[in-house]
Amino acid sequence: MKDFFNQYKFMGDYLIGSTFAITLYTYLNQIRDQFDLIIPIPIDKSTWLTRGFNQVVGLAPKFDWNDILVSNRSDNQKHQYQNSRIERIARNNPFQVCEESRNKLREKSVLLVDDIYTTGTTLRHARDALHKYGTKRIESITLCR
Repeated sequence: MKDFFNQYKFMGDYLIGSTFAITLYTYLNQIRDQFDLIIPIPIDKSTWLTRGFNQVVGLAPKFDWNDILVSNRSDNQKHQYQNSRIERIARNNPFQVCEESRNKLREKSVLLVDDIYTTGTTLRHARDALHKYGTKRIESITLCR
Protein backbone atom coordinates (compact mmCIF):
# COMPACT_ATOMS: atom_id res chain seq x y z
CA MET A 1 0.00 0.00 0.00
CA LYS A 2 2.91 2.32 0.70
CA ASP A 3 4.15 1.84 -2.87
CA PHE A 4 0.63 2.24 -4.23
CA PHE A 5 0.07 5.56 -2.46
CA ASN A 6 3.51 6.84 -3.36
CA GLN A 7 2.79 6.23 -7.03
CA TYR A 8 -0.82 7.42 -6.83
CA LYS A 9 -0.49 10.55 -4.70
CA PHE A 10 3.08 11.69 -5.04
CA MET A 11 3.95 10.58 -8.55
CA GLY A 12 0.55 11.65 -9.88
CA ASP A 13 -0.49 8.29 -11.32
CA TYR A 14 -4.22 8.99 -11.24
CA LEU A 15 -5.13 5.89 -13.25
CA ILE A 16 -3.72 3.50 -10.65
CA GLY A 17 -6.52 4.71 -8.34
CA SER A 18 -8.94 2.73 -10.49
CA THR A 19 -7.52 -0.38 -8.78
CA PHE A 20 -10.05 0.19 -5.99
CA ALA A 21 -12.72 2.16 -7.89
CA ILE A 22 -15.26 -0.61 -8.45
CA THR A 23 -14.91 -2.02 -4.94
CA LEU A 24 -15.17 1.34 -3.18
CA TYR A 25 -17.96 2.60 -5.45
CA THR A 26 -19.97 -0.59 -4.89
CA TYR A 27 -19.44 -0.51 -1.13
CA LEU A 28 -20.41 3.16 -0.81
CA ASN A 29 -23.58 2.54 -2.80
CA GLN A 30 -24.45 -0.44 -0.60
CA ILE A 31 -24.27 1.65 2.58
CA ARG A 32 -25.53 4.92 1.08
CA ASP A 33 -29.01 4.55 2.65
CA GLN A 34 -27.46 4.56 6.14
CA PHE A 35 -26.19 8.15 5.73
CA ASP A 36 -27.60 11.48 4.67
CA LEU A 37 -24.23 12.64 3.34
CA ILE A 38 -21.05 10.91 2.22
CA ILE A 39 -18.16 13.35 2.34
CA PRO A 40 -14.62 12.88 1.06
CA ILE A 41 -11.77 14.43 3.02
CA PRO A 42 -10.78 17.48 0.96
CA ILE A 43 -7.35 18.62 -0.13
CA ASP A 44 -6.07 22.18 0.04
CA LYS A 45 -5.62 24.49 -2.96
CA SER A 46 -1.84 24.04 -3.06
CA THR A 47 -2.15 20.24 -3.21
CA TRP A 48 -4.83 20.55 -5.89
CA LEU A 49 -2.53 22.69 -8.01
CA THR A 50 0.38 20.27 -7.53
CA ARG A 51 -1.46 16.95 -7.79
CA GLY A 52 -4.46 17.88 -9.89
CA PHE A 53 -6.89 15.58 -8.11
CA ASN A 54 -8.32 14.70 -4.71
CA GLN A 55 -6.97 11.25 -3.90
CA VAL A 56 -10.15 10.19 -2.07
CA VAL A 57 -12.45 11.19 -4.92
CA GLY A 58 -10.05 9.54 -7.37
CA LEU A 59 -10.56 6.18 -5.63
CA ALA A 60 -14.24 6.24 -6.65
CA PRO A 61 -14.54 9.00 -9.27
CA LYS A 62 -18.05 8.08 -10.40
CA PHE A 63 -19.50 8.22 -6.89
CA ASP A 64 -21.81 11.16 -6.14
CA TRP A 65 -19.74 12.81 -3.39
CA ASN A 66 -20.98 15.58 -1.10
CA ASP A 67 -18.32 18.30 -1.14
CA ILE A 68 -19.13 19.94 2.18
CA LEU A 69 -15.67 20.46 3.68
CA VAL A 70 -12.76 22.62 2.54
CA SER A 71 -9.16 22.50 3.68
CA ASN A 72 -7.53 25.81 4.49
CA ARG A 73 -4.02 24.49 5.08
CA SER A 74 -1.67 27.35 4.40
CA ASP A 75 1.20 26.96 1.96
CA ASN A 76 3.75 27.33 4.76
CA GLN A 77 2.17 24.53 6.83
CA LYS A 78 3.55 21.03 6.36
CA HIS A 79 1.39 18.29 4.87
CA GLN A 80 0.22 15.58 7.28
CA TYR A 81 2.65 13.03 5.87
CA GLN A 82 5.54 15.41 6.60
CA ASN A 83 4.70 15.63 10.30
CA SER A 84 5.70 13.32 13.13
CA ARG A 85 2.97 11.57 15.08
CA ILE A 86 3.16 14.20 17.83
CA GLU A 87 3.02 17.06 15.29
CA ARG A 88 0.00 15.49 13.56
CA ILE A 89 -1.94 15.20 16.78
CA ALA A 90 -1.10 18.76 17.86
CA ARG A 91 -1.91 20.31 14.48
CA ASN A 92 -4.63 22.98 14.23
CA ASN A 93 -7.80 22.03 12.42
CA PRO A 94 -7.47 22.95 8.72
CA PHE A 95 -11.08 22.08 7.85
CA GLN A 96 -14.20 24.17 7.70
CA VAL A 97 -17.65 23.65 6.29
CA CYS A 98 -18.54 25.48 3.08
CA GLU A 99 -20.79 28.38 3.97
CA GLU A 100 -23.52 27.28 1.55
CA SER A 101 -23.56 23.78 3.12
CA ARG A 102 -23.78 24.69 6.80
CA ASN A 103 -27.57 24.46 7.00
CA LYS A 104 -27.48 21.00 5.35
CA LEU A 105 -25.82 19.40 8.37
CA ARG A 106 -28.29 19.86 11.22
CA GLU A 107 -29.45 16.47 12.51
CA LYS A 108 -27.79 14.64 9.60
CA SER A 109 -25.81 11.41 9.63
CA VAL A 110 -22.51 11.62 7.80
CA LEU A 111 -19.91 9.21 6.51
CA LEU A 112 -16.41 10.64 6.12
CA VAL A 113 -14.16 8.89 3.60
CA ASP A 114 -10.37 9.13 3.63
CA ASP A 115 -7.58 7.22 1.96
CA ILE A 116 -5.24 6.45 4.87
CA TYR A 117 -5.79 6.36 8.64
CA THR A 118 -2.54 7.08 10.47
CA THR A 119 -3.24 8.87 13.75
CA GLY A 120 -6.90 9.69 13.16
CA THR A 121 -6.20 13.42 13.38
CA THR A 122 -7.58 14.18 9.90
CA LEU A 123 -10.86 12.44 10.65
CA ARG A 124 -11.14 14.04 14.10
CA HIS A 125 -10.60 17.49 12.61
CA ALA A 126 -13.22 16.86 9.93
CA ARG A 127 -15.62 15.56 12.59
CA ASP A 128 -15.07 18.63 14.74
CA ALA A 129 -15.78 20.96 11.80
CA LEU A 130 -19.04 19.11 11.05
CA HIS A 131 -20.19 18.99 14.69
CA LYS A 132 -20.23 22.79 14.84
CA TYR A 133 -23.26 22.74 12.56
CA GLY A 134 -25.34 20.15 14.38
CA THR A 135 -24.44 16.90 12.68
CA LYS A 136 -26.01 14.14 14.77
CA ARG A 137 -23.88 11.14 13.73
CA ILE A 138 -20.50 10.89 12.06
CA GLU A 139 -18.78 7.69 11.03
CA SER A 140 -15.76 7.14 8.84
CA ILE A 141 -14.07 4.67 6.57
CA THR A 142 -10.59 4.62 5.10
CA LEU A 143 -9.03 2.48 2.42
CA CYS A 144 -6.19 1.42 4.68
CA ARG A 145 -4.51 1.95 7.99
